[in-house]
Amino acid sequence: NVDVVGRLHLVTKLTGSEQAGWTLEWRANLDNTTGTGQITGDRYRGTGADSGTVAYPSGPPVREVLFEPAFMLRPPGGSIHPPSPCRLLVNVVYDESGRVAEVQVHAADTVIGSGDA
Repeated sequence: NVDVVGRLHLVTKLTGSEQAGWTLEWRANLDNTTGTGQITGDRYRGTGADSGTVAYPSGPPVREVLFEPAFMLRPPGGSIHPPSPCRLLVNVVYDESGRVAEVQVHAADTVIGSGDA
């Protein structure tokens, strides 16, 4: 296990309508992100960017949207055997005007949400 600390830059674009449904385009990249092995104390550097699209059905834009970007944790010295990708769950909550009301980011193996999923 590796403890990870850093920043996630996130850009989202919500398009669609209450009648036709919604499409969320997202792009995420890491900034100043490092990790420390819990047992070994080895240091890692988080790298990468990811993007994708999430479609969801008609209705008001007030809802939670989940997506899972993945990044790499690179060990010092550029080992050819880096650990598995670092996966995050990003939860974006939109308000009635389609604006971002809340963003939560957690490791992919943890539960997130605002309570009403």
